[in-house]
Amino acid sequence: MIHIHRILSAVALCALAACISNDWGHRPQNADPDTRLADLVEDYEHAKTSDGVDPDHILVDAERYKNEIERLALEFPRHVPTLMACAVLAMDHGDFVKCQRYCDRVLSVEPVHPDAAVLRSQCAIRDGNLPASLRLLEQQKSYTPDHAGVREALSATLYLMRSLEAAAQELTAAEQLGAPAWRVAYNRGLIAEAKGDRTGAMAAYEASVAANPDFAPARSRLAGRKAEGGVQ
Repeated sequence: MIHIHRILSAVALCALAACISNDWGHRPQNADPDTRLADLVEDYEHAKTSDGVDPDHILVDAERYKNEIERLALEFPRHVPTLMACAVLAMDHGDFVKCQRYCDRVLSVEPVHPDAAVLRSQCAIRDGNLPASLRLLEQQKSYTPDHAGVREALSATLYLMRSLEAAAQELTAAEQLGAPAWRVAYNRGLIAEAKGDRTGAMAAYEASVAANPDFAPARSRLAGRKAEGGVQ
């Protein structure tokens, strides 16, 4: 479950970039929320990635910009990109209750929002509420059946519910819709392991590592399965 959570986190964080596609130039404070959000997210990202700066100072700056984005959501309570940015930042800071609330607000304003649904499903999984995650993702799938992220998240939920054949089918659909090969291979390995197919799992983990050598969970599981089988 931990590894699935990390995979969904990677999917959910993509929502931030999708929401803020405006120009980055600084504008007056009374500018539209899209521009103000873009500026604040740029400042937040810069604060978190600044080199040669005291780490405590970076954390203070990042928290300040996060708070500014949340204040923007108060000023524009139905501005979906700002609400979504708040949800992603809440997840990034480990505040899953706040993340859930922001996702619910996004979906109340814009019921067809696959990225919010994926992130909201992750919160439900963390609460152990797999049926809620399943209901939400099935609903979004009916709205946007071509969304790879929804299919991946649905596969993850089905995997956790031990509906392995259905999970494999959704993962195949996600792959056809453009989900990253390394992530698909890793999830395929998890499903194979759950079925007791060690050979298939190892092949899938090897494919994941080949596609993304930096993905530590795949390397770890591959090394573990090789050790169990006496493979060097």
